[in-house]
Amino acid sequence: SSSTNKESRAMEIRLFKQAFSQSIPLLLTHWSFAYITPLCRSDFEKFLSTTLVWHVCHRIDGQLVIL
Repeated sequence: SSSTNKESRAMEIRLFKQAFSQSIPLLLTHWSFAYITPLCRSDFEKFLSTTLVWHVCHRIDGQLVIL
């Protein structure tokens, strides 16, 4: 019972760390949309900046899931 409780707690801590780690790239993505994208002059620059940010966010998120 005690070892099962410790294993359960360890798993919950790992899940918390993963959820927190995954929220950081998403937060940076939204920050980029709010503060960097408006600095772009043309629609094409906005398209490139948002596309790049989404790709980077999903790449980091995928790496965090694997870890």
